[in-house]
Amino acid sequence: MRAELGTYGATHMITPHLDALAQDGMVFERAYVAISLCMPSRTAFLTSRRPATTHNFVIAPNEQWRQTKGPNATTLPEFFKTVGGYRTYGMGKIFHGTTDEPYSWSAEMGDYYDWDNWTQYGNSMTYKCFDVPDNNLGDGIFADRAVNWINMFGADQANGSDTRPFFMGVGFHRPHIPYLVPKRYCDMYPPADEIPLAANPFKPEGMPDVAYSVSAGLRNFQDCAPLFENVSKCYDDPSWAFSNRCYMVNGTLKTMAQNVRRNYWAAISYIDAQVGRIVQALKDNNLYDNTIVLFMGDHGVCTCTGRSTNFEHGTRIPLIIRDPSHTPARTAALVETVDIYPTLVDLAGLPSLETCAPGSMAALCTEGFSMRPLFTDPTRAWKSAAFSQYARPAPSPDNGFPADLFSPPLHVAGHREGVMGFTIRTNTYRYTNWVWFDPASATPHWNMSWGEELYNHTAQPVPDGLFNNENINLIDQPGLEPIIDKLRQALQAGWRAALPS
Repeated sequence: MRAELGTYGATHMITPHLDALAQDGMVFERAYVAISLCMPSRTAFLTSRRPATTHNFVIAPNEQWRQTKGPNATTLPEFFKTVGGYRTYGMGKIFHGTTDEPYSWSAEMGDYYDWDNWTQYGNSMTYKCFDVPDNNLGDGIFADRAVNWINMFGADQANGSDTRPFFMGVGFHRPHIPYLVPKRYCDMYPPADEIPLAANPFKPEGMPDVAYSVSAGLRNFQDCAPLFENVSKCYDDPSWAFSNRCYMVNGTLKTMAQNVRRNYWAAISYIDAQVGRIVQALKDNNLYDNTIVLFMGDHGVCTCTGRSTNFEHGTRIPLIIRDPSHTPARTAALVETVDIYPTLVDLAGLPSLETCAPGSMAALCTEGFSMRPLFTDPTRAWKSAAFSQYARPAPSPDNGFPADLFSPPLHVAGHREGVMGFTIRTNTYRYTNWVWFDPASATPHWNMSWGEELYNHTAQPVPDGLFNNENINLIDQPGLEPIIDKLRQALQAGWRAALPS
């Protein structure tokens, strides 16, 4: 989910419950993930370690994050359980590929994949609306479980049978594809043929090919797959003029884009309603005024290219934290999801985490920075930059480059050379460098670049829900060399050099 909610200026979105939570909490207008892919992004914010440390860059078959480097890292819920003495409960998609039991949770959370009715509801379709109650689909079921746990916590608190504090994680699947949602949320939005296309439906002018991603997820669905022969042709055959016309090459592509966009919006409204149910359960049990509530996405999205990029739409997410001990506010400070772990620890009054030493595999430390000072001074000087990265497969004599971009990203277990895109987002610019990368040692070869990007965000309003500011790659524009050199140096210096003093 990208930061496309009412509270982020997206007036076309219907998100009353999240907007209400934002009115009651701290809204982070510029929050960025470490990597725009589910599993490694979740590993980053749940361990407060960056992908370069954990070597968790991709989703590999049957891989769990504890199989990558740093398997003994103490997770966020594990810290609250073992250090804070909390009861910890989780439901839905929190970790990816594993529930991380028994480390993180006090009770068996149930397999996220135990809800197997997707095919019954058209899992082979990219988008669909069903005239069913909310809890006939997975996320409504997860919300039911959350409400039941909250009712149990409330009863235990009221009768004194268990007064321990609780930590609860709820992982919703939507708005991940497939965009399957109850019909009443689809009906909140105009018919598909009235849904506008993106303000700029084309790839950025001057963008290096390696930077682009055509969603592998979308290609797995039977209604979308036939279109990708055309999309691939657009990409590989200059006569199709991808940069100017591919999106509009025929009515089918336009219709698909409109339907996918409409159901993506509906999926967000569906999740908004589930959040509303959970917040109401906290209030009904007299727990809301003593509970920190955090809402976030694990990565952004662009309707047709999906995640899997270093662009603003892939890396910027919604982040709202409601802490009853602080006055509601908004901040435009640059923050990162690795900051969430130390922030929640500080807000809960638990022992603060030490910053990890370079190369440290210590079980307990952070590569983030507590955001607590922003709660009392939202405009204070903060990080000078946020950092993200994304892997691409290595080129080879057999497949050439960039034709291999339609393949899955590199897999660390293969220990083959790859290409990694490292990106730095400052207050005014996004600079990205795609370089040769050794996944075994997580070593970038900065002097071997496949392409660079520079986008100017000076004119971008904050908040801005439309993500329409990365249309022209300025990397070759005369006169910008001093800025580019400075950004290159800052990217290579890394996150430690960007921390607030």
